[in-house]
Amino acid sequence: MSYIIKPYKTDYTTNIRYIEELIKDFPFLNAEIIGRSALGRGIFSLSLGKNANHSVMAGSLDGRDRLSGLLLMLFTENLCRALKYGRELCSVDVRRAFSQLGVTVIPFPNPDGCEISATGFEAAGGLSGFVRDLSDGDHCSWRYNGTGVDLKLNFSCFEKLTAEEKAQSGKYAESESEVRALTRLCRMSSFRQCLSLSSAGESLCLHKAENIPAASDMMAKILADSCAHTYHRSEEKGLSQWFASETQRPAFTMKTGKGDTPLPENELYKIYSEIEEALLLFTLM
Repeated sequence: MSYIIKPYKTDYTTNIRYIEELIKDFPFLNAEIIGRSALGRGIFSLSLGKNANHSVMAGSLDGRDRLSGLLLMLFTENLCRALKYGRELCSVDVRRAFSQLGVTVIPFPNPDGCEISATGFEAAGGLSGFVRDLSDGDHCSWRYNGTGVDLKLNFSCFEKLTAEEKAQSGKYAESESEVRALTRLCRMSSFRQCLSLSSAGESLCLHKAENIPAASDMMAKILADSCAHTYHRSEEKGLSQWFASETQRPAFTMKTGKGDTPLPENELYKIYSEIEEALLLFTLM
């Protein structure tokens, strides 16, 4: 099978082209711009299935981690193929399942950070000098957004930050346009659960919250077992922890692949084959 999503180094232009090709081949895929980055790049969501019963999945907020976005786009492509041609995915009748369920995917919630890490400081435009100085001259290690904020620290669980984290977290909770795009979408859409995907680590964590459903632990253990990842409970900062605290609904972070961030895009197909079942199970639970 020839996939639209390829295991090559990706940038913003390539991701736009991928989305355009997905829409062309699968016109039932709903693509929207849910917001703009600090430097004006679009933040895209891709949605399938029944609108009233959606889960949400997001790629990494770490600019270095482009692989997680590609993994989610490849998962979306495979869901689309199963829906279009009536094929099973991991022995699941996707058409039948998605007549009652749906999923919204945000593959690249930090497009500025990904572009800087992929192509260089010039991607920051008028802020290129500032970004260069902050990064000590190594664009490949850029994990922030286009204005130097660590987005995972910019959510409204702000009061729990250390002094060092506050220095990287922005002017105030949800000050960054990328974070506001995510929180606004979650508040408007009433998603029933959330999964953040990042690399690397081969772990699956359930985020702690005061009134999280009792079944969440079992859900997390099933997801972890399906991809042979370790399981633990966590208060690690980011979208999923905010979602759990804000909604009191299940929220997970999956760290996948061996090694250190950033994992190379050429590992896309190998890692995807290891986590496809877990990604699908998440949408079905």
